[in-house]
Amino acid sequence: MGKQDEYRFNLRFDKSDEDHRRVCEFLNSCGRKKARYVVKAFLAYWAMKDALDFGKTEHMREMEAEPLKEDSDFVSLDDEYTMDQAEIELMKRNYAALADME
Repeated sequence: MGKQDEYRFNLRFDKSDEDHRRVCEFLNSCGRKKARYVVKAFLAYWAMKDALDFGKTEHMREMEAEPLKEDSDFVSLDDEYTMDQAEIELMKRNYAALADME
């Protein structure tokens, strides 16, 4: 059974989240034009994502698709520098946080 009207949505924002509260405050000030702002926000987000993706080479995309190696204690960046496990974990967390932003 599908939706009766695929162009109608009911959203519930999290009042404990500051970002949600700010967006709700703005949307509540928009009167009956809320959908227009939601559409513009999505279009702007997709345009930004496309712009960031535009400069990536095929090699960069392949590297992003490769899973991180979990079995190594040290990763050699060049002949003189190696990272310990704590640095590797920090890089993984930072990469994951950036990936979540997309």
